[in-house]
Amino acid sequence: MAIETVQKIRLLSHKSVSDEIFAHIQKLGCCQVIPGSREKVSEGDMASLRTQARQIDDLLSEVRFVMRFLDPYATEKGGGMAKAFGDAPAYSTSELEKLASRDDMLQAAETVRSLEKRLSEAKSAISRVAGLISALTPIAGIPYSLDFYTKGTGTVQGNILQVSAAAADGLLSSLRSSLGDDAEIFTVPSEDPNANKMISVIYARGRRKNFRLLYRNSKRRASRCRLICQAPRRTNLKLLSLNSRDLSPTKRM
Repeated sequence: MAIETVQKIRLLSHKSVSDEIFAHIQKLGCCQVIPGSREKVSEGDMASLRTQARQIDDLLSEVRFVMRFLDPYATEKGGGMAKAFGDAPAYSTSELEKLASRDDMLQAAETVRSLEKRLSEAKSAISRVAGLISALTPIAGIPYSLDFYTKGTGTVQGNILQVSAAAADGLLSSLRSSLGDDAEIFTVPSEDPNANKMISVIYARGRRKNFRLLYRNSKRRASRCRLICQAPRRTNLKLLSLNSRDLSPTKRM
């Protein structure tokens, strides 16, 4: 009687599905199941395997980090299905062991982390600059130094007001009436007649109470008057003389 060619196959499965696998094999009617022998692994070998497993997990984590960082800069992108079910490169076990023992991927990951930190710092700096530009653009047309509004001097201080277009004329009239010749008032030009108006007011410190009272009254009248920039109450900078049209430095007496 002729002998049919046979082949020995070794299967490795999880314990939870081993019974189901045996059942399917027995249904074929042409297979002989030979239980595998369980080799006892020493504690030293298990510790070594655990160490290797942790190292491989760390390496895979670094690889995933680098891939996530570089993905937005990829020139040829495939969809999620293409990445999941596309052709994967074939590697032997020995090749994978050599790749796992290399340290250039860890060095590359460290370089990418440094680049990510620098990129994050650059984005934060750009965001801060954009915020400053946004805050300074409305008052860019004011011809005076910002020191008048942020510091003041020994005799004068400044404020910048934002008021609705409808209430601007009334506020300007009130400012001139209340502060008189002791103030320099400037309205930032605007191409949009309906846009909020930016008003610069530089006045003698003796008129501070007049200005504060006028500002509070303007807020109560719901004219959408808002204080943008103001000087502190006390400064010790050089004195400035205040004219109706010009501010010129003078020597301290």
